[in-house]
Amino acid sequence: EFPFLFGISGGLTSLSLGWAWARLPRRRGDEWLARATAWALVIEVALIDLQRWRGLASHFNRGTPLDSFLFDAMGGLILFVTVVVGDLTLRMFRRRDGLPADLLLAARAGLVFLFLSCLLGIWVGMHGERRMAAGLAPETFGAAGVTKFPHGAVIHALQWLPLVAWAAGRSGIGDRGRLRLVGWATAGTALVGGYAVVQTLAGRGRRIAKGARQVVAEQDAEADAGTDHAQHRQARADVLSGSHVHLGISFSGKAGGH
Repeated sequence: EFPFLFGISGGLTSLSLGWAWARLPRRRGDEWLARATAWALVIEVALIDLQRWRGLASHFNRGTPLDSFLFDAMGGLILFVTVVVGDLTLRMFRRRDGLPADLLLAARAGLVFLFLSCLLGIWVGMHGERRMAAGLAPETFGAAGVTKFPHGAVIHALQWLPLVAWAAGRSGIGDRGRLRLVGWATAGTALVGGYAVVQTLAGRGRRIAKGARQVVAEQDAEADAGTDHAQHRQARADVLSGSHVHLGISFSGKAGGH
């Protein structure tokens, strides 16, 4: 839980939602809804900061009635933002003209990815609550799946897809070329999101398992550092024979068996 990262993420999301809103036909209540959405993101980050300032976990913390209330409040705020994002997504798909095709695709795809990320965030909370009730780590799925991984993998597509369209336009690329570039960027984003979901639901960490040769090289280094040689030889033989359990390695460098 890093308040600074939550703050950056919330700020970028708020700005990009404002960008998307500005490209939709005006609707009564839009100004109020936009302000409420921005404030919801600000308050959520403030609550995370408050819990960290108190030296407590901001998520999955039901240690006291106050902690439970603050966690539920954060969930309610995100649920509100999710509904708003869903509404904006539908409105963007109803828009047929007024935007270049590449920019329209970037906005539509970015909003879809953001909406799916919000839904996954709600799932993370529900899954974590069930795990907590069973006395298990709330942020894990299966043996080593990281539930936050699919939630965060494509949450900022609403920033980078329009950026691709803008950069292509600044480079002088034609209409069809820009649309093709944004299409490829959208497909790549979908692959990243799909990979994150598959890895997590399979109970694996963020990275693909280490290969046998990499494991052997690390065990050789450990042996040189003074580990038990007989035990090392047996482990080395197990890896090369394919019977050794692979290790799923997360971006943070922590290992989890699967």
